[in-house]
Amino acid sequence: MAKTWASGLSVCAFTAIAQRLHVINGCSQEPMWIAAHGSNGYAETIKLNPGQQHDFDVDGKSALRYWPKMGCDASGQQCRLGDSGGPGQTCKDGLGCAPPVDSKFEITPTGSVDWWDTSAVDGYTLPFKVDLSSECRGQSPDIDCSGLTLDNCPSENIQNYGTKSLNVKHPTFGGSVGCYSPCGLLTYRNWNNPDGNHGNGDNIAGPYCCPPPWTPESCRAGPSASMHFTSYIHSKCPHTYAYSYDDADGLHTCPPNTHYTWTLFCPSGGSPVPPPPPSPRPTPTPMPTPTPSGGAWQPCNGGVCCNPHTPVKQYCPGGFACQECGGGDACQCPSQVDIAV
Repeated sequence: MAKTWASGLSVCAFTAIAQRLHVINGCSQEPMWIAAHGSNGYAETIKLNPGQQHDFDVDGKSALRYWPKMGCDASGQQCRLGDSGGPGQTCKDGLGCAPPVDSKFEITPTGSVDWWDTSAVDGYTLPFKVDLSSECRGQSPDIDCSGLTLDNCPSENIQNYGTKSLNVKHPTFGGSVGCYSPCGLLTYRNWNNPDGNHGNGDNIAGPYCCPPPWTPESCRAGPSASMHFTSYIHSKCPHTYAYSYDDADGLHTCPPNTHYTWTLFCPSGGSPVPPPPPSPRPTPTPMPTPTPSGGAWQPCNGGVCCNPHTPVKQYCPGGFACQECGGGDACQCPSQVDIAV
């Protein structure tokens, strides 16, 4: 008796997993690495050459954070910029980890809604923009922070402390590799930051960091909502958190099938990635040289003649190139009626 294989067949349904976060290196000058981690132990680092894109799967994970790194070794570690540590990260030998002021994209997909933000609560490193797919149009805005350059990192007049530059200087080469928020400047001790010796709740840092028991109302009533850094972020990077309780500007939701395109630029803004070269124009097919219907050009016998031996090619009336005729330097130009192509 023949077996009926269908009677014991188990049918499995497969659902395609969409990679909904698309990250692009929009800096034409050098590669960057994108570091990622989530609360479930997920961590990876991906290299992007100028103009290159990588697609990340965000579904089935939570509390995801992505940030850029530049000037790294071949494995994307021990970097000049973005070397702030975390799961799966190795900081530069002898320096320790950088202050965690990274430009970042954060998302928690719940299955029914995506909660996402691009926070500058700690500071920023690279300018960027976020473009949303049509599924979220009208619900959350696209974000354009392409003018958020390190060259324009502001200073802040911190109450009871004085005016301080918010620039993050690399301890080895001295260049700017980030921009602190006032809270970050006052509390991050990385790289021997001389201003980072405050607790986030003390009388200097507290009004800028707003930890509990600060409330949204008391935080907004203090300097955080009106400080220069907040004005700068809201101007150059609208719809982004500038301080802890900046939810009205910074926190966004989108449907769970939304795609996010996060493009990161050079630290100084830089030039955009050059477009691909235009397709070469086809070479025109040369027209065949006309010849007299008799089959050969004739020596000059009066009328219009041409010389086939001049350095610059001569042409007869009608655009016909002068040809050898066996008559030396003088050949008869054919008339229109004599031409056969």
